[in-house]
Amino acid sequence: MTKSAPVKSKTTRASASDASLGLPPAPTPEASLSRYLQEIRKYPMLPHEEEYMLAQAWREHDDRDAAHKMVTSHLRLVAKIAMGYR
Repeated sequence: MTKSAPVKSKTTRASASDASLGLPPAPTPEASLSRYLQEIRKYPMLPHEEEYMLAQAWREHDDRDAAHKMVTSHLRLVAKIAMGYR
């Protein structure tokens, strides 16, 4: 019976540690979520009248800026609902 030589593992760049590459550590999911929640706070909630006017501008004139403003103003509500499913 012949003995096989041990197989040497090849090191690749993907398997090298982040620290040895000089990269910052990967963010944790909690840190990413906190950063996202902080980021969406910069979008103010809209008064009902402004929301109505933006919806009208989007529907009647296909105003994408109005649609964007409406969507971003509701991100905190979406995040709050999603947090209920954690």
